[in-house]
Amino acid sequence: MARRLKNLTWVLVWLAVAAMLLMRLFQVAAPEPLRDERSGRLIADYGSWHSVLSAKAVYAPSDSFGVLMPIEDGVYFTQVDANLGGKVGVNKLGLSGDLVNIIPSEFDVKSRVHEYGGAPILAIGSSLFAVKRDDQRLYRIAPNQQPVVITPANTRHADCVSYSKGSRLICVREDHRVSGVPKASLVALNLNFENEGETLVSGSDFYSSPRVSPDGTQLAWISWQQPNMPWDNTELWVADLDSDLGIVRPRRLLSQMQGAITQPLYSPSGELYVIADFTNWWNIYRIKPDGSPEAVLEQAAEFASPDWQLGNHSYAFETDDQLIASVQHEGKTHLLRIYTQLRITESIAAEFAEVKQLVKGPDSVYFIGSKITPEKGIYRIRGRGVELAYAPKLCIMDPRYVSRAEPIKFTSDISGLPVYGYFYGPMNPEYIAPDDQRPPFIVMLHGGPT
Repeated sequence: MARRLKNLTWVLVWLAVAAMLLMRLFQVAAPEPLRDERSGRLIADYGSWHSVLSAKAVYAPSDSFGVLMPIEDGVYFTQVDANLGGKVGVNKLGLSGDLVNIIPSEFDVKSRVHEYGGAPILAIGSSLFAVKRDDQRLYRIAPNQQPVVITPANTRHADCVSYSKGSRLICVREDHRVSGVPKASLVALNLNFENEGETLVSGSDFYSSPRVSPDGTQLAWISWQQPNMPWDNTELWVADLDSDLGIVRPRRLLSQMQGAITQPLYSPSGELYVIADFTNWWNIYRIKPDGSPEAVLEQAAEFASPDWQLGNHSYAFETDDQLIASVQHEGKTHLLRIYTQLRITESIAAEFAEVKQLVKGPDSVYFIGSKITPEKGIYRIRGRGVELAYAPKLCIMDPRYVSRAEPIKFTSDISGLPVYGYFYGPMNPEYIAPDDQRPPFIVMLHGGPT
């Protein structure tokens, strides 16, 4: 039996060798790749080009950032640490450009309120309040002190503001200690120790954007109910803050109007502003003393983006009658100065693909800007222009292999309306496509790749 198996093995080996010889004998030599006579580049179909960029190189995390928080002598910002797998720390950018690490990346700052999170930090004086990713509790971090937890376990907090001269916090809370659906509310917290806090507002499914008036007498906020998303239909509320640190006379504003109201913000003199899509476009409105809205500037353009996360800031007051706003119009992003009394605008910048986190700092308005190239950073507005205040470390890639976004416009087959996006053409210095091929249509719309 063993002898038969041995003979069978040798037969299989010889058959394999014979098959290889036959394949080599009849193999047709592959044609030499064609080259373009003028450029010398290889001619190949789209999708078959070999790139020197690996998936790891393209998608490796960079030291990007997402939240700006102004303080008296600069701004705090959250920053991703690529060397620690994307953990998030907090840095301080001083007025002279000096950079100081305030919270190390190992702490890992991130909120999960509404799951998408956002707005995980707040600064009061020399203290910073930050949400830790692994336990979702809010910590007070002061110089030369250990972090002090101030919120109960199994609760989540974000989008906090200070009031009563910085002695308390008002935060969006999501309580996961209850069975079933987590309970949402606005709560007031003591700054110094772990505490349950005081529930100010409850009853709605979701809350966001608590904002206190400059004189500390009013609180504004946004709420909405399931199944609405924050870009479908939301409610604007205000209440009076009394001396006992509670609220009285909560009342809904603009109740006669349907739409997505977002980003309430008080002017330096105490007027309440919001962004709303009452006309199908997110425009900026001033709330008049009688509670009715007055458009600051009516445009067929978007002055806000969908609130996937808490803490969006697409406009900021430069002075009491001057706004700096980011607006998207026909697929392009513009940075404008709006004179609210005169209702005229002044263009500040148009070279950015995205502008977010507009906040009033101690010396100017700051924002996070990304251009159509990989370039991005923290910028500040100087007169009629902007200057780069800080740039993070980016993944280094050969620019000859990186597509540059080109704004495009096309007509929807469904609605017949114009659609705006960005076209990313194929880029490779070694290849060129056959003459009879057209570039693939790769479009990045504001909601993501399609």
